[in-house]
Amino acid sequence: MTNKNLYHLSPLFLLGLFTSCSLSTDNDIPSQQYIAVQAESGDDWSIIDSEGNVIVEEEYDADDQVSPIYDKTYWVKSDNTYQLYSIDNPKKPLNDEEYTAATIMFQGRCLATKAGHPIQILNDEGEVVATLPRDIVSAIRGSRTTFLFEKADGTYGWTDLNGNIIQQGYKQLHTGEGTIVAVGKKTDEGKWLIYNNKGNQTGSFKGTYSVLGISYGYISVKAENDK
Repeated sequence: MTNKNLYHLSPLFLLGLFTSCSLSTDNDIPSQQYIAVQAESGDDWSIIDSEGNVIVEEEYDADDQVSPIYDKTYWVKSDNTYQLYSIDNPKKPLNDEEYTAATIMFQGRCLATKAGHPIQILNDEGEVVATLPRDIVSAIRGSRTTFLFEKADGTYGWTDLNGNIIQQGYKQLHTGEGTIVAVGKKTDEGKWLIYNNKGNQTGSFKGTYSVLGISYGYISVKAENDK
């Protein structure tokens, strides 16, 4: 994984972005309770439940985009703006705000922002839980309990779901299955630090490596000699 490709609050509902870096960092990826469907190509969007029952019928324009739905709250993108809806009241947005970028709602939290404004953390009622500092320029879900972020100075860190900064100041950051590997804080270029999501250091190693992945309690790395 490379950092520059991970931490952007994407204006697109890309499945790979939201699942690989938001949910698959834990082993038990949840199933979607609801899914947006079109009966035929060009039809307006409906929402069905896991048993195929129609919960919301032809409510959103065919040109809109409906985000994956893991709980009851979801985004609808229309004319390049996002609004937050709930299965309980699918005809009216949860609030009057229109955002230019957002991540899917999961565990009662998501990220959203407007152009020129700081990134906010919202709950599943559409309320603002926290506003991240302005020098945080991009962010993404890191796990069930963390958001990863990039600052304007090119360093990385992570927060809890309420926006409290746990660690920051790293030049590289990689995550997987509740483990975060960071490197290059301040002047310590060659030392890799291993943390859990709560920010407690669980290990370290030294050397010039690139991290290939984190899985099942192991970290795979590639050395300068391509080994």
